[in-house]
Amino acid sequence: MVVRIADPAIPGWPTEPLIVIAASLIGWTQIKKFNELASAYTLTAHEIGLTADLITDANSDEAFSAAVNEAELAFSREHTQWVARQNN
Repeated sequence: MVVRIADPAIPGWPTEPLIVIAASLIGWTQIKKFNELASAYTLTAHEIGLTADLITDANSDEAFSAAVNEAELAFSREHTQWVARQNN
């Protein structure tokens, strides 16, 4: 812009294409983050579904306790990943 003040005959920067490129890059990074979150939540939902079946099928206190521990581990893994994503 300062160059155009010194010499008005010099054409300006093509701001529209730069804005489109910047918006595209921001959009691409947001989509990438969304896809990572979707994959993580899908995996966690699958693990919770498996542990729900274990809890339903538990026929002893030991089996029920093991199933609950598996559920807690699934939630703990997701929480750990969530905290790691928040720090990035």
